[in-house]
Amino acid sequence: MKRSTRKTTRLGDLIAAVFDEAGRFSTNPREVSRLATRVVRHLMRQAQRVAAPQPVLCLQPAHAVKRHS
Repeated sequence: MKRSTRKTTRLGDLIAAVFDEAGRFSTNPREVSRLATRVVRHLMRQAQRVAAPQPVLCLQPAHAVKRHS
């Protein structure tokens, strides 16, 4: 079973850590930048999905809604 640990961190610290980790996989600065950028983009999209507000559901039937005219 995979255990997920969520922790709050500063964005700058996250980016620095990702660049450090990417530097372990390549010595080419362009490749390091590309890898780090992909990881940060992935993490930001993932965080955005988690933080996205849920749509509000209308629980009343349409005929019960009074319209002002």
